[in-house]
Amino acid sequence: MNRIYLLFLLLTVLTGHAMGQDPGRLAPALFEEAQKFQLGLDRPVDIQKAYDLYMQVTQLDPEHRDAFYNLAGLCFQHKRYDLAGKYYRKVIQLDPQDGDAYNNAGTVFEKQGNLKQAHRLYRKAIQVDSTVAVAHYNLARMLFRDGEREAALIELNEALRYEPDNPVFVSQSARLEGEMGKISRTTVVVVAAVFVMGLAGYALLAAKKGGLA
Repeated sequence: MNRIYLLFLLLTVLTGHAMGQDPGRLAPALFEEAQKFQLGLDRPVDIQKAYDLYMQVTQLDPEHRDAFYNLAGLCFQHKRYDLAGKYYRKVIQLDPQDGDAYNNAGTVFEKQGNLKQAHRLYRKAIQVDSTVAVAHYNLARMLFRDGEREAALIELNEALRYEPDNPVFVSQSARLEGEMGKISRTTVVVVAAVFVMGLAGYALLAAKKGGLA
């Protein structure tokens, strides 16, 4: 963020203090500005400004869940998985029933190679909110890797229950159902390899309800 813009933000906050205004009331306006820089609304996309503004929001309002959620998403997008995990944990701390946040924290651990923790968080996401379709899908991939094909298919069907038109869910469910009847060892190995390879790039984040993906 350039110095002029930082100075503007600082003066805005200080002016609010001087006028007796609650700094927390500035958070919604700054959050809106951050979203505009993130999405390129009426201005060029500027991820750094968006990040800095979201940080300003969290300083003014330490319980602004959507700001932490969007910070996590920005960090995940730029492969800063350490920070993404930190911010998703903050979201969970603020709202222990946020299934989307558990799912997304799971994707962070999966990207870091911690499959056991990812598996646990996908299950937790479903436990607190069974409607998070991508959590069912992500858990299905974990189960299939562990050789639990029947359980994987159940989770894929649950994903389809909530997002019946999702093309990834449809194609992978059809593939697995089509191969489930083939019980030779060779077939199981081949299908497992194809299924896992096909899903390897599809660890999905859940879209934040009422916020940004």
